[in-house]
Amino acid sequence: MKLIAILLVSTLLSSCGMVAEFFSSPAKERPVDAAANYLRGGPNTEVELGADEQAMLESYSSLTKLRTQLETKIQELESHSGIQATRLARAEEARDQEQHLRLGAEQEVARLAKQVGDLQAKVLSMNVERARQEQELLRLRIQSLNSQLAELQSQATEAAAPPPGYRR
Repeated sequence: MKLIAILLVSTLLSSCGMVAEFFSSPAKERPVDAAANYLRGGPNTEVELGADEQAMLESYSSLTKLRTQLETKIQELESHSGIQATRLARAEEARDQEQHLRLGAEQEVARLAKQVGDLQAKVLSMNVERARQEQELLRLRIQSLNSQLAELQSQATEAAAPPPGYRR
């Protein structure tokens, strides 16, 4: 972009010089002697340029070459910019997809953590219920053993008692 601006400024300055020359009085030129030119090497078919015209032609040629080079460079840069924009778009798509996958994974981890917590609570609840049932089972065994012991004691007392009809 800067190079285009430089090109435009230099072209503008060159044209200002041409306008100034146009409005200024023409310089006195030597009259051209056709016979002298013919004798020097035949009729001159090329345009004879003065010093100012030659400088302007060289300037125009160099500016034209510069413009061509700049246009080529602009095309290269636009091509490179297009490639970089495509890469950026792909990278953004990949980033968005990775963020989506990461969010899904985080949600899955949270779901699994909740499920683990629920299962741990269920296991704990089942352990409490098992302990309560074991306590009830032990209580029933103790009650059964106490009733068996009471029965055995009553049998032992009856066996130790003198037979009926025996008096002392």
